[in-house]
Amino acid sequence: DLCLCQADGVQTICAQKDHWGDGGMSAWIPLPESKNLGRALETYIGLGEDTWAGWRSGSLEGLKHYDTDSNGEISLIELLHEAPKRGVAQEWIDVIKAEDPCVFVNGQRDANLWFHVLKDIE
Repeated sequence: DLCLCQADGVQTICAQKDHWGDGGMSAWIPLPESKNLGRALETYIGLGEDTWAGWRSGSLEGLKHYDTDSNGEISLIELLHEAPKRGVAQEWIDVIKAEDPCVFVNGQRDANLWFHVLKDIE
């Protein structure tokens, strides 16, 4: 799938990617209570409430910080506004906006997907 996104006021087309794993599309998003978010479906979900409930709730709490308007969705605007507050260098954001804005588009897609999945299984 392709999507239209904007970087430094210029429209560009991004290939939407789904790449689960520690180095996945949302790996740049600070989620300090999360562990191995990308492989959750393969390794954690359904393996025991006592063992992984803390991981799920910590991951969900981390993602909630990016839903600043509490509408149940993590938008790209919310993500880019909150990321510097959570430790992402603004300089890095500025460079990526200019060079590869698809990093943000795909990171937001990843984060929003997991936000929904983790809410559904809580």
